[in-house]
Amino acid sequence: MLATAGYFVFTETKNALQQTIRDRQSELGHQTIDKIDRTLFGYYVGIQNIADEESIQRTLSGAVQDRREIERRIKELPFLTGPWDVLKIINSQGAIIASNSRQDAEKNAEIEKNIENLAALKEAIKGNVYYSDFLFTKDTGRPTMIFAAPIRDQETADQPIIGVVIGHVAWPVIKEIIEASDPASEFDLYTRGGVLIATNQESAKHLFLKNTEIERSLSAPPHVANLIKTEADEGFEALVTRADSHGHLAYKGNQWALFIETPTSIAFAPAISTARRIVLVLLPIILFILFVILLLLSSLVVRPIVDITKVSKVIAVGDFSARVRVRTKDEIGELAISFNAMTEKMRESLNIINIERDKLAKLIESMGDSVMVIDTEGKITLWNYAAALLTGWEQKEVIGRPFKDILKLVREADRASNSDFIVRAITEKVKKSMENHTLLIRKDGTEIPVADSAAPIIDADGDVWGAIVVFRDVAKERELERLKTDFVAIASHEMRTPLTLIKGNSERLLKGESILKDAKLTEMVSSIYRNSDRLFGIVNDFLDVLTLEEKRIPLNLEHFDLVPLVHECVAEFRTFAEAKKIYLKIDDLSASHQMVVADRARVRQVMINLLGNAMRHTEKGGVRLTFEKQKNFIEVSVNDTGPGISKENQLRLFRKFGSIRETFIRSKEYGSGLGLYISKLLIEAMGGEIWLKKSSPGAGSTFSFTLRTSTDKEGV
Repeated sequence: MLATAGYFVFTETKNALQQTIRDRQSELGHQTIDKIDRTLFGYYVGIQNIADEESIQRTLSGAVQDRREIERRIKELPFLTGPWDVLKIINSQGAIIASNSRQDAEKNAEIEKNIENLAALKEAIKGNVYYSDFLFTKDTGRPTMIFAAPIRDQETADQPIIGVVIGHVAWPVIKEIIEASDPASEFDLYTRGGVLIATNQESAKHLFLKNTEIERSLSAPPHVANLIKTEADEGFEALVTRADSHGHLAYKGNQWALFIETPTSIAFAPAISTARRIVLVLLPIILFILFVILLLLSSLVVRPIVDITKVSKVIAVGDFSARVRVRTKDEIGELAISFNAMTEKMRESLNIINIERDKLAKLIESMGDSVMVIDTEGKITLWNYAAALLTGWEQKEVIGRPFKDILKLVREADRASNSDFIVRAITEKVKKSMENHTLLIRKDGTEIPVADSAAPIIDADGDVWGAIVVFRDVAKERELERLKTDFVAIASHEMRTPLTLIKGNSERLLKGESILKDAKLTEMVSSIYRNSDRLFGIVNDFLDVLTLEEKRIPLNLEHFDLVPLVHECVAEFRTFAEAKKIYLKIDDLSASHQMVVADRARVRQVMINLLGNAMRHTEKGGVRLTFEKQKNFIEVSVNDTGPGISKENQLRLFRKFGSIRETFIRSKEYGSGLGLYISKLLIEAMGGEIWLKKSSPGAGSTFSFTLRTSTDKEGV
């Protein structure tokens, strides 16, 4: 405890002092880089003052022919306004008129021979004050910065540009600012490209060389790059700070950066020494305070907390009668009272939970259907009495075991496993039903037909805990369904013969001349013919349903173009649409081939069914067919502007005899109620889907179905 307290005080004091030193070093860096920016701002202003020299302007404008005055002045100005390493006066044709450089004077040089000066000339001729980044010039071979300013003819109204003054900064001026810094710290000035251009170290082997590590650090965001950090390299620790150049007034700078590096042994020595002295003074005081605190904690805090801990362990094993002894009336005493109240609430809640759990268990045990609950790993956690009777497996035999080892479900047709719907209920978080014609293999090997469904168990946070599976014996239901199916099949077959005779005879009567002469008799025979034809269609619907449900209907799957078939189906309703004065359109169907894999006749049956429903229920507006290509399917939609379908009636669609009650009332003719159900069975048998895409009362309806597309001529 003593060592910890001493170390804490020492560390916090040292850190506070070190932060102060960091701030001072950072401030020193900003002062130094600001001094450099102000110096270069002086050059920025100085080059403009030189351009405003009257003698230079008069010479370039031709008012003064004698150049001796300008040549004398160009030798004085580098010391009066700079200092400048090189100073040149250039006319608008790019010729050097005057220079303090002997090389320029001897060679009668032109500015085009020097790339750096040419860039400055081009920018200044435009009327701008120019300055470069750090560079080595070819004419002097020395480090510098180039400044340039336009020279204007002040005596002319429009003040045209008649020349340019170019100056090379004497680099020792910048170097002296860096060298004047604290010798105990290393001051390094870098360009934005990571080139070291000035330092206060005598032996600078990396001067004017590029440092890739510095270049990467300069490309970092400002809020990261400006952090003050301590770096360690091979045992050497130094405090490194960075100050960025932001220019001064009109001089915007070149994004240089100044790095200051000070060994921590020098930078933090005063802080460490001061921290040690403070610790020596405060340590006895801290020790006394700690001793008093420990006494108070022991009597007022530790003992009550120990009591609470002991009672918590007793409660954890299920004894909710244990209580904490209240010793004081302070916060610890209030905590003990709250703890006891919480324990009582927990006891009451647990009693309620146990009662409800018992009720639920009895309810599940008394259910007539078999119930199984599994966790997310597929292991059985609940198995009621009905499940034990149906499967032959006792509860004690199945709890904790994988459900696939116990509940063996197979398809009647191919004997393949049919329990994947339980897993999908968990993974997809939706209720799933088992396929029809599924058998349960009991423990003794006997088989019984079952119906089954699985629903995920989801908590308030949306997490799945498992699934509940309900299944029952449907042998009796299967037998009743078989009897009903046989009855419908026999009745339908028996009805076809008399219906054929009635339809044929009424058709022949309508062609006879004696009938045509009597209008009333003609209408009666026509009614017989129409109703026999409708009943014939209903009988065919019944037979289709029977064969489709038993998977016995043959499908002639082939590759064919959907476009001609669509136009053929629409053509059948053109006269009907014109009679009702409603439109019948085909939209978004390309003139190119739309090849699909399906039974052409069955697709036509589905199209006629959907178009017929839409046409019958549409009094205003019309019916429109739309098409949408998907990855491996084409989606066909029938849109109408009819009365729409309510939410309640939408649930009746695609079921046996699923016609809507209101439809019977409004329509003069209606069918068997099997049209959509047959269409669903046909489309699904051909590998597609059919559904109500959208509908609402007063806004019409859209029915859609999909067919597999075909891109080759392979067999199906």
